[in-house]
Amino acid sequence: MSVPPEFSKKDSSSSLTSAHSDSASKVELHNNKNNILDRVTVFAKTFPRRLFQTIRRNKAYQLLALLLILLQVILVTRPDSITDTVGYYSASFSNPAVVEHKKDLLNVDVSKILRFKRWAKSPVSKNVQKQKFTSKLVTGFVNNIDITKQKLKRKNKKDHPQDSNVHEGYENLASCEDFAYTAPMEHADWSDILQDDLITARREMIKKGGLMAKEVQHESEKDWSEEKIIKEHFFRFGSSAVWLESEECFVMYTRVMYSFKGSKRDDHFSFLRGQTFDRDWNEIKGKRIPYNDMQIPNDIEQEIKLLDAALDQNQCDSLKNKDNEMFHKCQVEHTKNFLKNSKRKEEILSNYFITYPTNVNVPFDPSKNIHKGPQDPRVIVRKTNDMEDPIIVFNMYDEDEKKKRMFAFHPHRRVDPLIKLMIEGHPMRNDEKNWAPFLHEHTKESALSRGTLHFVYSLKPLEILKCSLNDGKCEVVFGADTLGLEKDNSYGEMRGGSQWIKLPDVLPTVKDKQIWVGFPKIHLSRSACRNHYYRPMLSVLVESNGVYNMDLEVPVLDFGLDVASWDMKGSYCDLLNVLNPNNIAYWDVVNQDPHTKKYEDYLAITMSESDIFSRVMVIRGVLDYILGAYKEKEIKDNFQVDEESPIILRKTLKCIADYASEQAKEYSESHPR
Repeated sequence: MSVPPEFSKKDSSSSLTSAHSDSASKVELHNNKNNILDRVTVFAKTFPRRLFQTIRRNKAYQLLALLLILLQVILVTRPDSITDTVGYYSASFSNPAVVEHKKDLLNVDVSKILRFKRWAKSPVSKNVQKQKFTSKLVTGFVNNIDITKQKLKRKNKKDHPQDSNVHEGYENLASCEDFAYTAPMEHADWSDILQDDLITARREMIKKGGLMAKEVQHESEKDWSEEKIIKEHFFRFGSSAVWLESEECFVMYTRVMYSFKGSKRDDHFSFLRGQTFDRDWNEIKGKRIPYNDMQIPNDIEQEIKLLDAALDQNQCDSLKNKDNEMFHKCQVEHTKNFLKNSKRKEEILSNYFITYPTNVNVPFDPSKNIHKGPQDPRVIVRKTNDMEDPIIVFNMYDEDEKKKRMFAFHPHRRVDPLIKLMIEGHPMRNDEKNWAPFLHEHTKESALSRGTLHFVYSLKPLEILKCSLNDGKCEVVFGADTLGLEKDNSYGEMRGGSQWIKLPDVLPTVKDKQIWVGFPKIHLSRSACRNHYYRPMLSVLVESNGVYNMDLEVPVLDFGLDVASWDMKGSYCDLLNVLNPNNIAYWDVVNQDPHTKKYEDYLAITMSESDIFSRVMVIRGVLDYILGAYKEKEIKDNFQVDEESPIILRKTLKCIADYASEQAKEYSESHPR
């Protein structure tokens, strides 16, 4: 069909007009762009000169420029004012939050994240970093070796031609050398003895009254000085400390034992003593920390100010040179009211704050039997979005069952702070102790719930408990029967020591896994020192989809110490030689070499010697030591039970036991009486 001429002309004219209009618009737009570009170019060329001239003429601008330069320097070096969150996200483009495999942790670069760390909140002080450290080779044993890779590795070793048959039985093929892993670790030459004023602690107990006040004053002490009573009848050990970031201090809880017979092994009762310390382990006296479950009234600050004014010893000074009689009467009245107002102030504050140092208010009856009260305290901090809640775990004689049971105590809570822990559907021992606590990331948080704690109940075989902090009910969530392992893979000499903590949070997590590090203890009987030998261990605990295993275990970790003898007359190894791990106070990373991926990390642990005193020891290089095991050894990513699993566990257990016995023997021979 043809187009009519009139329509054809009209459309053609319209098209030409439209095309001309579009072309003109494009030219105009192009010219505008060129004009803008020219202006920007001129501005870019002249702005620095104009800015420099303005700064030269104006001192305020000079100061502003100087501040901007200083801010840039701070950001490049160590920006304390930047929050951890900002720092994390600014560096997270190159560093994953989750890695696929444990070995991937070897390739992580966190050096940028560390530049944004809030060092004011870190427990690692400058003094600690300046200490002299001694390096020592530390031997551990890995449990979860990949059998196939291990066989091939042995097959390819020229010095083991007899291992050419890769199908040979694992028990015959593998030796302790295959499981052993040796690498350096450093400990500070400085090690502080943690002190306390037990005279004040005893006075506080007597002042409070009740059964404790009566029991702590034995008739044999009637003519003794306070100093002699403390020296002869009080023993202090088992100090467990942990860092509270919100308060920027350590809280520490220590077992204080009272024995009117003067014997460490025949105590009448024990109580817990709480203290606070700064990051250099100087005690902070009078430290007040608010209870987590108490709402502080708005008017309490004003009431405290009024009481402080009433307690002011200088309030009578205005009368001193005006009226001697009135001045004297004022002083007498002030003295009469001082104790009353002081007591009133303490009563008010004690409702809302715990004040350190203090005798921890764990209720028990000290008047019956012996060995009463809390023993072997361990402390762990449960963090929620708005608070840090320390939890003390200890064993104590239970009046109802007439047996030792485990308890959890919340020192920073006023309401129902004490909880008895009971295992449901599982036989309990007469003396329950050495439960080592840890926090599981899948614990659900709730404003109405205190949450849960997990415990390593037994190490050989490995058994894990999960306990409610609301009612104290515990269940076995992992045990030997969980995987159908043989009962003969047991070793009672390994026991719970410190709490277990996760790898430093600057590291990414491993997909579907949780990794903890703890310091259990080994107790060898009749193998060294004539009777009993106690030493810290180091272990790496891994969980994946509900299955737990130990990837690495160091049988003996003594830091080269000459441990005090039981009678405190030397360091000889006789009868009992006791160095016990108590608590990990902190573990923090301060630096990383971005090229070698080596870390500068510090871990502080409190330990007790000979049940008489406690010390803090700082270790450097724990993180490199642990990660190095995954580099040097063919450790499987997951622990799977098969026909060879019991053989592996039995073999490594023998290696651990033999190595520990050899270390004990060497110490005994080098420290004769």
